[in-house]
Amino acid sequence: MLNLFRGKDHAAKRYPEALAILLTLGKPADDTDYQPWADRLKAHVPDLIRMVLDDDLNKRGEKDPTVWASLHALEILGLLGPEAAAEPLLECFAWDDEWIKEALPHVYAGIGPVAIPILKAYLEDRSHDEHDRARLGDSLVAIAQAFPAVRDEIIAYLTAFLDRPGADDSPAEERLTTFVIGNLGDLEAR
Repeated sequence: MLNLFRGKDHAAKRYPEALAILLTLGKPADDTDYQPWADRLKAHVPDLIRMVLDDDLNKRGEKDPTVWASLHALEILGLLGPEAAAEPLLECFAWDDEWIKEALPHVYAGIGPVAIPILKAYLEDRSHDEHDRARLGDSLVAIAQAFPAVRDEIIAYLTAFLDRPGADDSPAEERLTTFVIGNLGDLEAR
């Protein structure tokens, strides 16, 4: 059967025209400045969240420039700091994508203290993989570093988390405890 749409990518039709350019940027440079994009796209937070979570984009090959659109959208959300992004972006902790995982602490620091309860709930939820939960601790550290007023609260929470019920129930929980100790070290907790 003849494919009449061969060669055409319809991903751009799923997003407002203002976001379509993110589909063409490709792999970001180390010095990419997202602030101008954040200034232009602040009215498109729901679409940026949708772009980050777009399975079609995220399953594309590394050489396809559209695969990087999710990372661009995530970086922009980190600058905008919308509270609405805190819960949906939790999904990203389970992804096997180092670029996204490295960006998440910056994004949650941008969202700020309003994300703390959502991150705590995820960390405490044993249905999630311990490695995903451990990576989440880096986001709590980033929030504490960006907002010194909540540093003591986060240190107290992570310290209490060490003594949580079931902390010694499995090797997975013991590994998670080790990561949390590392987070406390990053915060120079005493």
